[in-house]
Parts: sequence; structure tokens; C-alpha cells
Amino acid sequence: MKMVAKGFRTTMRLLLLCSIGLVLTACKPEDIVYTDQGLAATGYGSPAYFFLKASAVPGVNFSREVFPLLQQHGCATAGCHDGSRADGLDFRDVLDLYTGLHQRSSGRGLFLDVVVPQESLLLRAGLAPGQPGRAPHPEFENGLVYDGKSYRLILRWIEQGARND
Repeated sequence: MKMVAKGFRTTMRLLLLCSIGLVLTACKPEDIVYTDQGLAATGYGSPAYFFLKASAVPGVNFSREVFPLLQQHGCATAGCHDGSRADGLDFRDVLDLYTGLHQRSSGRGLFLDVVVPQESLLLRAGLAPGQPGRAPHPEFENGLVYDGKSYRLILRWIEQGARND
């Protein structure tokens, strides 16, 4: 049993080292921050640590990822967000939608809240009925519902500053 555990630990260490190597080779040198601070305070030595700068992590692309997702969830349907209503967002055009999302909603908060992204109406309107924090759509009771992957993608885009690419 001891040999199996030792072999497993060795395999896991090799996998960890390979993973670190892949991450480091995928990044430019200026994206990696090195520090010798860390375990020195514990008395276990002072190995070098590295961290990736946040800018090294690829951002979510609005026109290729977020915009099609919003259209896919039925937001651009006739009479809803198709540009036929003066007071509604137009989800048909990527630039019109991006501009509209940065405007304040009618007394219900911000469509995009980059300070507290989870409070963004764009996210809250996509929560399932009965979920805490859900912002019901004024036009219909059930509203759109994001799956977990869609929600996380939009949340990540807002957390990254809701930039237009």
C-alpha cells in the first residue's frame, strides 16, 4: 500500500511540474512576477514563487462571445429588444447594444455594474425565477434564464471591465 501511495505522489508531482511548465511557456516573460517571499516566515525555507499578472489572462470578447450569447437567449426577439421600442435596448446591433448596456436602467439599477458585477441587471435578469437576487423582466414573468456557463461568461466579462473589443 505504501508503494502505491508513493507512486501516486510521484505521478502527481510530475503532473504538477508539467502543468506549471506549460503555463510558464505559454506566457511572455513580462507576464510573470517572481518573488522570494512566502515560506520563509514558516521556517521551511524560501523557495521562489511566481504569479501571473491579471493582464496575462485572456479577456472575454464582447462581440464574439457575449453578444451572440445574448442573442441566443432570445433577447433580440420581435417586440422585446429588436429596436422596435424607444425605451428598450436594441440587441440586434453589437455597437448599439454595447452603448445601451452602459446606460442606467429605469430605476432598477445598472445594466452593467463593474464595481459589484453580481448586481448587474444583465446578470440578475437571467437568473431563474425564485433565485435570490433575481431582477424580474418587466415584460414577462419567467424571463430568460442563463445556464451556469453563460452566467459565468457574462460575469467574467463584467468583472474584466465590460470592455468592447
